[in-house]
Amino acid sequence: MIPIHTELLSVLKRLPLHTDGLVFHGSRGGRLNPHVVRWALIRNVLEPLAPRSPTAERVIGFVHGRVHRFRHDLRSQCADRGVPQRVRMTWLSHSDSRMAEHYHQLHNDEGQLHTGRLGPATEKTPGSKSQDIF
Repeated sequence: MIPIHTELLSVLKRLPLHTDGLVFHGSRGGRLNPHVVRWALIRNVLEPLAPRSPTAERVIGFVHGRVHRFRHDLRSQCADRGVPQRVRMTWLSHSDSRMAEHYHQLHNDEGQLHTGRLGPATEKTPGSKSQDIF
């Protein structure tokens, strides 16, 4: 169980309540089938929008997105914004910190922020014996 952002919670509270306690249902009113959800995402969202987000050959891009990828993205965004690791692990049901770290993808803007902290390549750090980094 994870806390829900207040804006999403507001939207969900406006939905009609169902006796089974589920928020989303399949086309016939039953439980969602994860395979159907995946294929609907590909067919109805990713493929039609792919021309707007072209991906270079042999590169994973927009059209390759999958529902599980949102878990990876959530984990990375939480890490980039300073959400404590124990909280991220609880939200994503990770019992091992190594597994939690495995799913972290450093976002380009976050990487750029940290490279700016390094300073010039020839800058000496306190206690450094070498003339430069390279």
